[in-house]
Amino acid sequence: MIDNNLQTIFRYHEETKHSQKRYARSLGYMDWANQPNPYRNYKGSKELLLPLADVHVTLPYHLIFEKNMPSAPLLIDSISQFLQFSMGVAAIKSDGQNQWALRCNASSGNLHPSEAYLILPPIKRLHEQTTLSHYAPKNHALEILKSYDCTL
Repeated sequence: MIDNNLQTIFRYHEETKHSQKRYARSLGYMDWANQPNPYRNYKGSKELLLPLADVHVTLPYHLIFEKNMPSAPLLIDSISQFLQFSMGVAAIKSDGQNQWALRCNASSGNLHPSEAYLILPPIKRLHEQTTLSHYAPKNHALEILKSYDCTL
């Protein structure tokens, strides 16, 4: 019985994998009605909305190579801007019937987008404890997964 199950698994793997000569076997069309949620959420977690950066206030790119450049302070605004421009939603596209988000840090074209988790010390206007958070790009928010009574 185990050998039959393994053979079934190996056959499925061979039949559905990509190769240099062909694409992987598929239905031949996009099944839009049967798509997973493109956003990971942690139900029950406390959500802290982050302010959107309307004005790009960081230094020009060429200045990052300068010696002795001071680092940005760890503030709600700097964290928000970092997440917005590196992991956030850049645009919402539509074909008239369906909508999908384009992320700043796109996946390789499949349905496994990049995720961001942060361990942050207490930060003014954000939280009073050290936290482990998940970045939720749909709402541009931090989902607090765990709080700790300590500092980093």
